[in-house]
Amino acid sequence: MSNKTRRINAFVSLSFLTLGCLPIRSSQNMSEIIGSSHYSMSEDFDLFMLEKTQEAPLGNQSTALVTEARMSSENSDQSLVRQIDLVLDNESAVPLPINEAVQKWIDFFQFKHGSNFQAWLDRGNAYRPMILRTLQKYDLPEELIHLAMIESGFSYNARSYRRATGMWQLMRGTARRYGLVVNKWLDERRDPQLATEAACKLLSNLYQEFGDWHLSLAAYNAGDGKVRNAIRKTGTRDYWEIINTKALRRETREFVPKFIAATLISQNPEQYGFRSDQLGATPLPDHKLFIDRKVTLPSLAKSLKISVATLKIWNPAIRKSTLYGTKKKPIALRVESHIVAECDAAFCRNENIM
Repeated sequence: MSNKTRRINAFVSLSFLTLGCLPIRSSQNMSEIIGSSHYSMSEDFDLFMLEKTQEAPLGNQSTALVTEARMSSENSDQSLVRQIDLVLDNESAVPLPINEAVQKWIDFFQFKHGSNFQAWLDRGNAYRPMILRTLQKYDLPEELIHLAMIESGFSYNARSYRRATGMWQLMRGTARRYGLVVNKWLDERRDPQLATEAACKLLSNLYQEFGDWHLSLAAYNAGDGKVRNAIRKTGTRDYWEIINTKALRRETREFVPKFIAATLISQNPEQYGFRSDQLGATPLPDHKLFIDRKVTLPSLAKSLKISVATLKIWNPAIRKSTLYGTKKKPIALRVESHIVAECDAAFCRNENIM
């Protein structure tokens, strides 16, 4: 793609993004909206882009818009040019088109779901370093951190009506297939780090099969078999063409637009009226004790001089009050580094997991 074409596409996408930042209320007329300090483009171009946004079908419409837009206007704002250059310097590994389907979710998160979305942003700040580090380990795009946002709001206690569990909403069978323990004593889908590892392995495999992040995300939601069937039925591998049919259930048709909207807002939260510097959860400890015998939580907590409640908060995967570790299969528990020395060396060892 030429630099000129890339600049035009970025210009159009940025215009969509800007239009999505300001609510349009029925009591306001268009001149009041266009004249606000949020805009630096001409009134004619704002009206043109708004009309195109309302008319655009699903999919990236930048090519069609470019044929009509006056890209060489003598009144082009220099600050907008700088913003376009910034977009070009930070191209997403996962395509993030802004279309009617995506804009609907931007509006929903911004105007109808704002307090919850802010809570997701705050909670995500606690896990961001760990998740980004794990994504990098598997050579995955950092944008995929926002998959945990739309799946669970970064909550490791989340559980769906289909019994998908944890921050990454993994099903029991999927979790076991990717190495997690799920039994009546432990459910490692609730462990943020272990679940992130499993989710990254799953995402890597999905992308290896489909070679397209939109299809891969759809498969994460619906299952790879459902996406393969949709491709076969529709005769296309274009996600945006597929969701214009009923080859996928509605939840999956909305899943990728929702992901894109959450990603766009999270990349520029202040632009949408959100904060980005709050910490909405306490990061889990970065040390582990390996329990290699049967032990009850009360006795272990007493040995560590902490409460059972604290031990459970640090280890959300624990389901019962007794742990059954063995020499061959010790159970790993998270603890803070300063209390590691308190552990009875007869039944546990420790290591830094960072």
